[in-house]
Amino acid sequence: MTSEDERKREYTNKLQTLLDTIEPIHSEAFMNGLNSLRDDRGRINYQKLKNTEKQNEFLESMISTYLDSGVKYLSNIDGTALSPPTTEFEKSRFIQQHFGFNIGQIKEFIQMKKNDYTLRIHENLRDQLLEHQKEKYKQALGLD
Repeated sequence: MTSEDERKREYTNKLQTLLDTIEPIHSEAFMNGLNSLRDDRGRINYQKLKNTEKQNEFLESMISTYLDSGVKYLSNIDGTALSPPTTEFEKSRFIQQHFGFNIGQIKEFIQMKKNDYTLRIHENLRDQLLEHQKEKYKQALGLD
């Protein structure tokens, strides 16, 4: 096996590990957001997403999860720990870089979908984002 083949195999494995790590973070973010939609018995009421205030609460919970989990589970390319972003710009950039979207995009999507922004919709969006990230990284790493 050539060193180029070894490099590609190593990068392919690292890329898959990255994507395998990111995928459940998307799901966790949505699940944490759902807490703002629960009634006093814990039942989920998507109708609450018709309310702008609830949309913002839902979004903030999701963003918090993306940031906390991103810092906890991901690392810089050299393996060093990521620093938590502090400004709104840094937070949006962090999420864009590591999860494939920015805060404005997901906010707009939630505002557009309102009570139709369900787990099924989120998971479909997640799958599209992961596929896009996979292709972007494969191209950047010369794995095409």
